[in-house]
Amino acid sequence: MPQKTILVIEDDVDALALYRDQLEDEGYRVFPSESGVMAMLILDREKVDLILTDIKMPDVDVKYLLSHLNLHFPRIPILIATAYPDYESLKDNHKNVKGFFVKPVNMVELCETIKALIKNHSS
Repeated sequence: MPQKTILVIEDDVDALALYRDQLEDEGYRVFPSESGVMAMLILDREKVDLILTDIKMPDVDVKYLLSHLNLHFPRIPILIATAYPDYESLKDNHKNVKGFFVKPVNMVELCETIKALIKNHSS
């Protein structure tokens, strides 16, 4: 069975390293991205099973990013992790957004959600 892959989009390098380390410890291959543009380039060349993204990015508006993902990668489940709880309605407007986490993220809950989404997405 091939290793499952996760694209993590997070402009805070410390948070990005935390997600990468935790998810790699869980057995996933992680593609870290510090920007929305970098994330789109990764998606053009790599197969990704799940996307974990922040909301505030220096280069791309999250609504644009989610619309782009919904249009070009509608089958990839997306999880949002943010310090801005007032954005939770994004999951209602984008069908591939499958979860919303407010920072600081409960990593156990995040990993359980990822495991369930990837299992369901693969079957």
